[in-house]
Amino acid sequence: MMISALLLVAVGPALILMLARPSAIARRGRNAWVGIRTPSTMKSDQAWVAGHQAAWPATWVSCTAALLLLVGPFVILLADPAWSPEWLVPVALIVDTTLWGAGVIVGGVVAERAAKRAVSN
Repeated sequence: MMISALLLVAVGPALILMLARPSAIARRGRNAWVGIRTPSTMKSDQAWVAGHQAAWPATWVSCTAALLLLVGPFVILLADPAWSPEWLVPVALIVDTTLWGAGVIVGGVVAERAAKRAVSN
């Protein structure tokens, strides 16, 4: 059950990376479903691309770090579930979710600022 929890939590940052990359390389235009949809990023295609390109580094770093952070607990649980301390999975889940959540928030702020600059130019 603990391995399932780790795998489920890994879906969040993996999904964000898969969905964010096409917008960052201008393969996915403005839309109502996927991407950073702030007032500034939705003003124009140029603002959309500028915002997503600016947000990509923070998004990539935080989500990749979150995925890598789960490797340790996952390996420990696979090696010997009885050996792992009770706090391992809850702490890993909290730290992991905080890490990629913070990256998404930072990415959103950076995207909004970049989009505003793109619209004003």
